Amino acid sequence: MSTTPAITSLQNSTVLNKQAQTVEEVNPADMGREEFLTLLVKQLEYQDPMNPMDNAEFTQQLAQFSSLEQLFNINKTLDSMHAEDSAGKDMLDAGYVGYLGKVAKAYSSEVQFSGGTQMEVTFELPENTKSLSVALIDRSGKVVKTVPIDEPRLAGTNSVAVDTRGLNVGAYRLAVTGQGFAGDEVEGKIYQEGMVSGVSMKDGRPMLTIDGMEVPAATVTALREAGPVAGIQ
Repeated sequence: MSTTPAITSLQNSTVLNKQAQTVEEVNPADMGREEFLTLLVKQLEYQDPMNPMDNAEFTQQLAQFSSLEQLFNINKTLDSMHAEDSAGKDMLDAGYVGYLGKVAKAYSSEVQFSGGTQMEVTFELPENTKSLSVALIDRSGKVVKTVPIDEPRLAGTNSVAVDTRGLNVGAYRLAVTGQGFAGDEVEGKIYQEGMVSGVSMKDGRPMLTIDGMEVPAATVTALREAGPVAGIQ
């Protein structure tokens, strides 16, 4: 009677046990989620079919993975908090908090609409125009609102009220284009001017709330104390 199959089975079992032991020697605390899952799968793949991992050991492995997952989530939360703290520190270092209560002028076509039924759009024209159009564009580049102005406008500062009823809260871009009396295309330069009532961070950028509208703080070109200004009542 041949003993070769029994010896082969014993040898295979020995090899499998050694492979499993090699895998088990890795400390789960030193690995990430993907590495831990790979380890667990390898243990199941190389376990001795004649002596498989018992339920208690497998449950312990799953419990270790659960603990690792919780630690990973905690680290992720801490990293997020650290990033927010760093952003807040950068905002303080830049001095933007000192803008509160002052009147700022910011040239920016970007606006953060936070609600309401009307948006005041202020812009400068380089020359006189016989017609204008104000467009409100969402993040995807879609024009969601167009306000035609079929009347002449003089060069310099102008403004128009845009009906925002039904408009979703969010980030938008404004565009003012028109036609000059010589038939040329004219582009208005949009700006916000008013009291700074808030400072915040949006997508890692400091934002100022000027007359209820949020604009990038980096676009501010003028800042003054609130109060009467010569020539303005």
